[in-house]
Amino acid sequence: MTETITGTGMSPLEILLVLGAAVLVLARWLPAVARGPVTLAAAATAALSAAVSIVLGLRWQMVPVVAAAAIALGFAAVPLLRQRAGRTVRRAPRWLALPGSAACLALLAVGPVAAWALPEPAFPEPSGRYAVGTTVLEWTDSGRPETFTAEPDDHRSVVVQLWYPACRGTRNPPHSA
Repeated sequence: MTETITGTGMSPLEILLVLGAAVLVLARWLPAVARGPVTLAAAATAALSAAVSIVLGLRWQMVPVVAAAAIALGFAAVPLLRQRAGRTVRRAPRWLALPGSAACLALLAVGPVAAWALPEPAFPEPSGRYAVGTTVLEWTDSGRPETFTAEPDDHRSVVVQLWYPACRGTRNPPHSA
């Protein structure tokens, strides 16, 4: 029997990033009294979770979410900075802001959909009493030309991951051929 083992769609940090970015996009449509504090809180949440995600290792599924958050932050920060400087704040007309907000929300939706549709697999830890080692290799067949590229000297190659019995506590266990 074959079983597909998948990990969770998104981590709590990624969910926080998506929610912070979505609130940042939608803050433009709030009443003027609530717009400033909500924008600041959403910007702080999105920026902090994006920074932590990048430091911990950003999954490719979350790249559109970070891009949408950066775009929304740019548009949300300018009116707030102008207002704090005492300048008059002219907002974009609704007919212009609506397509931008919709495009940003669509870009935000790409991340969770990609995380759901293409999750990263989570394999169980080996449960036996013997250690298991793994290595990733690229094998190239020099006698077989690659037909899918225009490069004349390109040869067919494949990337493989191998699992093998290993000795516990050794950094580089011996390989058997």
